[in-house]
Amino acid sequence: MLFTAVLLLAGLPAARADQSPLAPPAAGQLPARVPGGQVLPAGPGLPVLPVLGGNRVLYVFAIGSDHSSRSKIIATLAERLQKYRLRNNPWIFAEPDWAVGDYVNQCTAHPESTEGAILLTVAATAAGTMNRFFYTRNWFELDSDAAFITCDSVAGSKPTYGISWVSGVKEGYASRNTYAQLFSAAALLFAAASTVSTFIPSHATATATTTVFPRTKPIPPSGQQVEQVTTSSTTSNPGALANSSAAILAPALAFAPAETAPAVDGMTWNAAEVTVDALVGRMNCPPLDAKPNPKTVSHSSAPFCSPP
Repeated sequence: MLFTAVLLLAGLPAARADQSPLAPPAAGQLPARVPGGQVLPAGPGLPVLPVLGGNRVLYVFAIGSDHSSRSKIIATLAERLQKYRLRNNPWIFAEPDWAVGDYVNQCTAHPESTEGAILLTVAATAAGTMNRFFYTRNWFELDSDAAFITCDSVAGSKPTYGISWVSGVKEGYASRNTYAQLFSAAALLFAAASTVSTFIPSHATATATTTVFPRTKPIPPSGQQVEQVTTSSTTSNPGALANSSAAILAPALAFAPAETAPAVDGMTWNAAEVTVDALVGRMNCPPLDAKPNPKTVSHSSAPFCSPP
C-alpha cells in the first residue's frame, strides 16, 4: 500500500501557477488531465477549497478497499491528534473519501494553507469466529500504517510534495465473547446425566413395618389391638427425567443471541482504536498537557509534531 502511494506521488507533476485548481470530476465527466496526458486520480470527497483566516490544515485520509475500516481509523486518528502538540497548531480535517490526487490538488492550489497530510493505508483486515464450547469468540484484526506527505512552497516556485515519514505497519485486534452456548451446554450436561437413567427400568420398592402392642387382661369390651402393620412404597420413573431433559435441550440448542452484525461493527471501532494507539505512540508527539522539561531526553518524533 505504501509503495503504491509513493508511485502515485512520484507520477503526479505539480500544476503550474497560472493553471486553475483541478477539482474532482462531476458525475458523467472524465477525470481531469494534467500536462503530459496523465490522469490525476481524484475521489468523491471535498473539492479544492481555500482556507480562510490564515489558518493551516493538516489533512487525514486513507486508502484501502475496506471503507468501513478506513473511515473509522481516519476518524479515530483525527480525534486523537487534537490532544497533542502539532507544528504550527493546524486545524485537523478528516476526509474519508479523499484519494492521493485530491490532496495533491489541494497542495498545488493552496500550499500556503496546507500543513501536510497523514496518509493511512488499511493494509489488511480479517475477521473470524472461534467456538469455545461454552461460548463463542468473535474477533477482528486491522493492520495499518501511516505516512506524512509534505506540502512545501517557496515564493515564485512550484509547490513540492513527498513522503517524509512513515510509521511502519501496526496491528489492532479486538474480540467479543458470546455466551449463548452456555445454555446449550447446561442442557447437554443435564441430558447426558439423564441418559443413564433412561436405560434403568422403572421399579417399585415396598417396606412393611409391624408394631406389636402389649396384651392386657381382662380384654376390653371394644376389643384389643395386638399389632399394627405399616407399608411404605417407592417408585422410580427415569423416563420422565429423560423427557424433561429433552424438553429443555431443544429450545436451548435453538437459542441465538440478539446481537450479530452490530458486534462486528463495534469490534472494527475497537480494533481501529488499538491501531491508532500504536500509530500515535510511533509519532511521539508531546501531549497538550505535558509541561516542558529541558532535562527530558528528546526522542525521534514525526515531522508534523511540535518540539517538546
